[in-house]
Amino acid sequence: MLKKIGLAALITLLAGALLTGFAFAKGEGNGKQIPDRDPNHRMLVGEILEIGSSDFSVEGLNGELHTILVSEETVFRTRNEDGGSEASFADLEIGMYVSVNNHEDSNGDFSARLVVLLPEDFDPSKLKGKRAVGEVDMVTSGGGFFKMTTRDGEKLTIVVDENTRFAGYVDGLDDMEKGDKVGVLALEQEDGSLLAKAVLSRKVEPKLDKQAGSLTGINEQTITLTDRNEETHTFTVTDETRFASRDGSVESFDDLEIDMILIVLFTNEDPTTAKAVTLVDEAILNLERAVGEIQSVGTNQITLLSNGETLVFSVDENTRIQGSQIDSLNDLSEGMKVGVLYQTEDDGTLTAKAIITGRQKPGNDQP
Repeated sequence: MLKKIGLAALITLLAGALLTGFAFAKGEGNGKQIPDRDPNHRMLVGEILEIGSSDFSVEGLNGELHTILVSEETVFRTRNEDGGSEASFADLEIGMYVSVNNHEDSNGDFSARLVVLLPEDFDPSKLKGKRAVGEVDMVTSGGGFFKMTTRDGEKLTIVVDENTRFAGYVDGLDDMEKGDKVGVLALEQEDGSLLAKAVLSRKVEPKLDKQAGSLTGINEQTITLTDRNEETHTFTVTDETRFASRDGSVESFDDLEIDMILIVLFTNEDPTTAKAVTLVDEAILNLERAVGEIQSVGTNQITLLSNGETLVFSVDENTRIQGSQIDSLNDLSEGMKVGVLYQTEDDGTLTAKAIITGRQKPGNDQP
């Protein structure tokens, strides 16, 4: 199941894998064995713009310019209808299309491991294909196609054949269902149809919701919570329900006691069945929450921009700070996306009780 990487990114990676399959041929080149594919190396297809003494410049299919460094270890091959043959750096020509397997260094330069000289009739538009990410609207049982709506609202009909590669949780068209999230790499055919070269799919995990309250009822299969508005909420407990607490006092249904403060997680698809039950400190339920971007970090405070509002939180030795490689105030920095649980004091001061960070990268979702 695909969880940690988006479909758009996976489609891009798979497109590179398809190009790699095009460029790599088994055999020897310049007396050297063609290097095996390395997942840490990048695949580049583009047009040669300039040739130096030990490097050449390539414009990639996306318009980016790259300087390709070559060495004695670089293998050169041609690619044609006969399968290809050995080549050398001297065979490169301006305007020629090449496929390069390479390593990118810290300066953004590429050091070539394998350079494949593509045929004169190579058409780069056929490799660009169409990449689409969206939701399946309809699947034919035997018609060989499915319909989808992209994130931009575009309606597409995607044809599949015996050469279509499926990845994710489905092995073929028969495994797909309406509502599935998919990413597609397809080539436009002469009749205008889109033939899928690769289809990536993932299960849509049910969205979790939560309910907090005091435990006011227990029987063999259900628990009842009473929230702060005195409304009651009853949940069924199953063998799959998980139990937890910070101090380890609640690990199973048998550990529950009346008047405990609990948070119950459930799905929108099944709002009366408890997926998880967690014992919490009653004080946590009264805390406010803010999510945003850190504007500054001081010796005992942070400034957060949340929903267009600037908030200043005081931080003390009791503030919990946690996240990936984040353990203290010194690990926080400007630009980080964080969530803050805080308490408003009588004098209006905002005291941070917990600061939680997510994965820190440009454009990431809020934690």
